Formats: sequence, structure tokens, C-alpha cells
Amino acid sequence: MKTVTLLIITSLLTTGCVTRKIHVLPEAEKITMLSPALAKQEHCQIIATHTIKDAHPNNVDRELKNTTFIKGGNHYAIVNVLDTRRSRPSSVVAEIYNCTNTTEVNNNHAILPGAEIVLPLRISETEANACRLLNTEVVKSTNPNNLQTQIANQTYMLGGNRFHITQVIEMKNDLPSSVVIDAYRCKTTTITN
Repeated sequence: MKTVTLLIITSLLTTGCVTRKIHVLPEAEKITMLSPALAKQEHCQIIATHTIKDAHPNNVDRELKNTTFIKGGNHYAIVNVLDTRRSRPSSVVAEIYNCTNTTEVNNNHAILPGAEIVLPLRISETEANACRLLNTEVVKSTNPNNLQTQIANQTYMLGGNRFHITQVIEMKNDLPSSVVIDAYRCKTTTITN
């Protein structure tokens, strides 16, 4: 019995934490957290809000950095802690900010590795492709030419492989620059025409 216990403890110590850590994008490393009061003082603009539910506490900051970068922000603030695990936040509501006088704004959005599989979806195809709605998000782009890339990245970050634009919020130069999307995860990867 002592040998088995010692073997288990040794294997746990050598393997470390079994929770998969989210990879932080290199461009997102420079994104920092700030307080809502400091954001107001610095005249930062709220771009979006993001909710994380039931994540490992080590991944909360990583996910917020990636999401802030994808949505075109440069700072975020946790405004509400919904749940904790071992006294560390695991479910949070965060505000994403664009503070133009502190950090350069990200205008050149690159497609994330893996996000190239994300495609548009017609609502009529959701049943045929066994699609599950993951979330509804607002996607805003400073450059309308990058909107499709940002939609694909945001859908991919939510775990989806299909999206449907439900509403156009804002237009720039006759192109949509801000839209509401539904992100889906579909089992079938082909789209019928």
C-alpha cells in the first residue's frame, strides 16, 4: 500500500498540473489588466464584454488576453467574479477596453492557426449539420476589410467552426464594420449549396 501511494504521489509531482493551459498569442502578451476606475481616468473606450464560465483559474488571464487582442482591445478589467476555485476566479465578467494613448491599437488582424476552418452558415443548415449554438457575440473591426478574419478568430476562440451574422450594427464606406454573430459548433463540416 505504501508503495502504491508513493508511486501516485511521485507521478503527480513529476507530471504537474493536468489542466491544459491555453496558449497566449504572441501579440496578446502585451495586453494588460487594469481597474475600471483607471480605465475611466485614462478615457478608455469599452469595446465589448466577455464572460468566462467554469474555467481553470490559470486560464482566466490567458483567455482574457487572447479575447482582448481578437476584439481589437489593448486592456481588460474584471468587473464581476461569478465563481472561484480555491479562492481564485474561475468564472468572470470582463470589460475589454481600447486605450489609445497607452498602447498601439491592433489594426492588422491575422487569422489564428486553426481558424481557417471557420465558415459562414445559413440558418436553414443548422439542423442538417447537427449544429449547436455556442454564443452570440458582437464583433467590431476598426478596418472593415478585416471583419471576416475577426469573425473567424472570434468563432474559433469560442470553440466553433461556423458562424451566422444576425445583425449589422455599423457600416464604414458601405462595408459592415460591426456585426452581431451567432457562433456554432457543427458536426458536419460540409456546407450544401
